[in-house]
Amino acid sequence: MSMEPSSWVVPCYSGWSMEEAAAAWSSEDRISFQTSLPSHSDSVQLQVVEYASPATPTHDTCSDADQVFEEAAQVFNDDYFLIMGKKMHRFPPSLVDVGDRYRVPVTVAIGPYHHGQSGLMEAEQVKHAAANQCIRDSSGSLQEMYTKVSSVSDVARKLYRHDDVATFGHREDFVPMMFLDACFLVQFMLSYVDSYVVSMDMALNRYFCANFERISTDIMMLENQIPWVVVEAIFHFMHLAPSPWPWEDFVAAMRSGLKNRIDPGVDQGIVVVPTYEPPHLLGLVRYYIVGNNDDIKVDRPTAPSGDKPMSLSISVAELADVGITLVPEKEKSGLVHMTLQKKRLVDTGLGGKKFGFLFGDLRVPPLFPGIGKNMRLGKCYIDIMIDIENFKDRMSWGLTSYLFLDKHWPKIVAVATIIAAVIGILSSLQALKPH
Repeated sequence: MSMEPSSWVVPCYSGWSMEEAAAAWSSEDRISFQTSLPSHSDSVQLQVVEYASPATPTHDTCSDADQVFEEAAQVFNDDYFLIMGKKMHRFPPSLVDVGDRYRVPVTVAIGPYHHGQSGLMEAEQVKHAAANQCIRDSSGSLQEMYTKVSSVSDVARKLYRHDDVATFGHREDFVPMMFLDACFLVQFMLSYVDSYVVSMDMALNRYFCANFERISTDIMMLENQIPWVVVEAIFHFMHLAPSPWPWEDFVAAMRSGLKNRIDPGVDQGIVVVPTYEPPHLLGLVRYYIVGNNDDIKVDRPTAPSGDKPMSLSISVAELADVGITLVPEKEKSGLVHMTLQKKRLVDTGLGGKKFGFLFGDLRVPPLFPGIGKNMRLGKCYIDIMIDIENFKDRMSWGLTSYLFLDKHWPKIVAVATIIAAVIGILSSLQALKPH
């Protein structure tokens, strides 16, 4: 990342010459700091600010130091939520144990992170065929489509880290890459639409069919994405009836692929939320798999008081010991609607709590062995653990007795049967004794 250094010296004194101002400051009192602010170009401007108290503080001061921080804070505030909501993320360093098979594509590179890598060049040729198909089926010309992509390319580029796209010239490299990658994604998604496939180029369709599993895996990788605004620019020219969302069948297929059974007569489609604006294709698919938690209100629990330690992990067997049973969710389809199911006599305070984070360690290891230890405990996880601990603390004697009987009922029945048999035998022997 290039830096353009510039020096600021503050404060300045109205009516002073530069020589007088310099004399008023002793070198011992002078302090320097550096702050980085975005310049009008893609580089970051490094500003060196020097400030201190004058040796003779008898003049009015005018300092630009506050302005430096205000400008930095304003830039941060303006960009933070936009960038964090839409940015093209990289794997965090904490997930060092995630293998390449989960982060490096094997068939097609989407975006700059893996662009040009060996083993992915065949798909680069296919991207041109996909672009040709988009041009043939679009409602506009090539010039109109390319101009549309170019118009959003500045926004798209800002969503990547500067270092990750520094080697790509904007007009000569970045925009063509965005255009071709978007056309590839659009055509792959449209290959799931039966009415569209009949008019698709046969070679392109055969390629998608032969490689659909690997392509589906590659385009769902975190570091293999392009901003959705670019894909949307191509979809703008692809009008398919009757659905206004050409990606609907693709997303429904990706979601149903996570299930281990198909229920006859059950609609496998999705309910499109027109107001949702995904950051990229992975974000779009995730939204319709996980669901929307905006309507779920959860009150933060209070941690139990006292010196009793609270466990930060719990097994399914331990949950069963306190009357909490995991059951399949039948009424809701999103992961956010998974709840802690109430069992008879169990306190209702646990009803409706999300437990996706609680049992994340049960789902993650089979997919990504070893990364569980590197994942932080989120607030949802902590909240549920506090709820469980509070519930255990206020369990009544009756509930404790019920759970004990419910768990050990077969053993209790067996022991009672043996005792009854022994009593019966003793009674019979007593009756046989002569009076």
